Parts: sequence; C-alpha cells; structure tokens
Amino acid sequence: MERKRDHELWVGVFVVVGIIATFATLFVMTDAATFRGRYIITTFVPSAGGIRRGDPVQMRGVNIGRVQRFRMAPEGVAIRLEIEGEYEVPVDSHVELKSGSLLGGMIAEVVPGTSQKLLRRVDSIPGKSVGGVFDSASNLASQSEKVLERMQAALSDRTVDIETADKLTDPQIVARVKEHFLIDR
Repeated sequence: MERKRDHELWVGVFVVVGIIATFATLFVMTDAATFRGRYIITTFVPSAGGIRRGDPVQMRGVNIGRVQRFRMAPEGVAIRLEIEGEYEVPVDSHVELKSGSLLGGMIAEVVPGTSQKLLRRVDSIPGKSVGGVFDSASNLASQSEKVLERMQAALSDRTVDIETADKLTDPQIVARVKEHFLIDR
C-alpha cells in the first residue's frame, strides 16, 4: 500500500513539473506581448535620439504602446514597438521620434497612412528623428542673436549721429538716443 502511495506521489510531482515546463517553454519561445493581446512592429531610424525602453508610442496623441527594445542595425537603429491589439496601424504609416518633454523624454509618434491594409505582427515601417523642443529653442536663440546684431549695427556710432537723432519723431526716443551718445545741442 505504501509503495503505491509513493508511486502516486512521484507521478503527481512529474505531472506538475511537466505542466510548469510546458508553460515555461511557451513563455520563452513566444513573445510575452502575444499573451497580453499586443503585436510588435519594427521601425528603422538613422539615429535613436535618446529613446529608451518603455518610452510611449503614440498615434494622434493617444498612447497606443511602448518601446520594447532596440538594436544597432546596418540601416541605423532598429526599434521594436509593442502596440496594443485594439489599435490598428495602416501599412503606409511611418514613425517619428520626437522630444516628449523638457525633461528629456522621447516619444515614438506613429503617423498613420491612408491605406486600408493594416500592419500585422513583425511588420516594419520607416522612421525618422524629428527636431524636438530643444532644436526649436536653439533655432529661436540663433535667430534672436542675428536680430540683436542687426539692431546693434543700426544703432552703432557709425550709423546714428545728430542728424539721425533729429529725424526721429518720438521725443522720448530722441532723448534716449542723444543721452546714449552724449549728443549736445
């Protein structure tokens, strides 16, 4: 009787180990996104621009997934995007990597195309890096610097003299210009 009980115990242990091994194999051999109802698409960009794992993927301002991982590729950087299964992405879409905030977060923005055909698992779409907030601020700063240089040139000793000051019509501006250049009349 005791021998039969030991035999049943060992059979039970092997069944439990077999079930755990089956689930472990399924989990390792398949992508975890499949179990969560998501699908994976890949985009290739020349430069990842600071994107990190877990950064949001958006389409029309709505979070539709996250950056799963990326790797170096001959074309630049291959970025795998994990997309929620409820969102459909047209085949002729593309991805733009943008700055998401002033704190440095990045967003992978899916710009939808017009095709009726939709992306499926493991499809790839083109991508590009787009200038973010800091690029715009840098352009604005350089343009402001040019404007200031022009104003300084226009108000320099060579261009402003007594005759120019007299041609100004606003008495407050005339007074300031004369005061600045110490013009005595």
